[in-house]
Amino acid sequence: MVEFWADPETEYYHDFFHPEKRYVCYCNEGGRSALVAKRLREMGYPDVAHLEGGFTAWKADGRETVAVEQRDYAGH
Repeated sequence: MVEFWADPETEYYHDFFHPEKRYVCYCNEGGRSALVAKRLREMGYPDVAHLEGGFTAWKADGRETVAVEQRDYAGH
């Protein structure tokens, strides 16, 4: 979906996407975020990175985390 959300020419564009900002993408283990970062760079977002190893590696390294309430996707 990032292709739609980050492209101002689509009806799905989210106005928090701006090419001049820095983006750090992350997911659970780093695979999806690497793909998203690659795609954003291809779309003209020059300052994009991803968290190597994802959130799993972040926690395993003992880095600080904050618990947040999770959305119930099953309950739509």
